[in-house]
Amino acid sequence: MLCLCGIIMLSACAATEFMPQAISPVYNQNAPTTATLPSTSARTQIYYIALTGNDATGNGTSASPWKSLHKACSAVTTIGAVIHVNAGTYVESSQCFLANGVSLEGAGSSSTIIKSHVQGGMDDRGAGVLRLNRGSAVSRISNLTFDGDHLIGYRAISVMGRSNVEIDHVNVTNFYREGILFDAGAQTGNKVHDNVIFNSGGNPPGMDARGANLGVWNNTGMQIYNNTINQQTRTGTLNGTGLTVGCFVYGIQIHDNTILAFTGDTPAHPNFCFAIEFWSGNKPNGYGTAAIGGWGTHIYGNTIEGTFDVGFGGDKGVYAYSYSIHDN
Repeated sequence: MLCLCGIIMLSACAATEFMPQAISPVYNQNAPTTATLPSTSARTQIYYIALTGNDATGNGTSASPWKSLHKACSAVTTIGAVIHVNAGTYVESSQCFLANGVSLEGAGSSSTIIKSHVQGGMDDRGAGVLRLNRGSAVSRISNLTFDGDHLIGYRAISVMGRSNVEIDHVNVTNFYREGILFDAGAQTGNKVHDNVIFNSGGNPPGMDARGANLGVWNNTGMQIYNNTINQQTRTGTLNGTGLTVGCFVYGIQIHDNTILAFTGDTPAHPNFCFAIEFWSGNKPNGYGTAAIGGWGTHIYGNTIEGTFDVGFGGDKGVYAYSYSIHDN
């Protein structure tokens, strides 16, 4: 059953209207599934953060933990290591760089909360409170909440050219500009699943484009599934998009998500707060080369409230199709 409420925009020059019956989704941002963590014996070295820790005297052990994520990310660089954040609310004012191959886990998304006071400049794509730079060793981020503290935090997570990143069972809530962004160089093997992303896509004055709760650029084989994304909270044009897919994205799989966008626009005052937006197309987009859209995009099994935008057409390249969109 197709549950799209809005307009499917098939090209930049022409649009096809599709107005099915509206849906009434049930949304609870505090009820994500909690993942089962691997046993301690199955993992390598584990380092700890606790409210009772000390960045100056701690050594990251369970008996002598650190107190901040910034300290842990600065100290832990061994591939395969895990940073475990004990239950509690931690306020981070400095950007934290998660090293290649290091994973980050909490005690549960309802009990481990990272509040971000990290801000960004005009369209600063790397300004997440947690940033992952280039690399390809496996990193997992799971079982915690990133909280923008009433829109003080600019972005939760910036994945900049990093491959093999899995983000699951994470809550992202109330960020000013963007929730999670993948960008800045070719990436493969990334997954975003079983997360709740709430009110973290904004359209602040002066920005060149709307922020997204989840933004994906420069990825091959990306998998996005079983997430709940809700961007219906802000006033009118201050809302951003649910999911934005940008340039140089190939073979992306988007399925079994619930994506709820602001739907209060009118033909006279279009808001363009898309539930799903494909920016990729035959246009430079500031990258200096043509950005060809489509390329094996598969979208199915989603519940969507809002506008779906497939802009600028697309090519199938080496794939069997450009876009395959069905059973939503």
